[in-house]
Amino acid sequence: TKDHWNWETLASLVSKIGDAELKRMATKAIREVRKQEKMHLGWNEQTLSKLAMESAMRPPSEDMGESEGADDGTEEEEMAADREED
Repeated sequence: TKDHWNWETLASLVSKIGDAELKRMATKAIREVRKQEKMHLGWNEQTLSKLAMESAMRPPSEDMGESEGADDGTEEEEMAADREED
């Protein structure tokens, strides 16, 4: 989206270019790249939407591994055992 925005901004400024040849070259480049950026932006939006839907449809047990988010106290027990050894 940032690249798309940058090219849109450049397109809005091209009219301020004084040199005719530079303006022509910039206009040509902007026209070409804007098409690519629109395709990239569309792909990005579709992909993010698809991933969001897949994530929303996934059962909660698949979202978190067994060790993720589960606080079984193991780390605290290991730290306490290390202190006792010192």
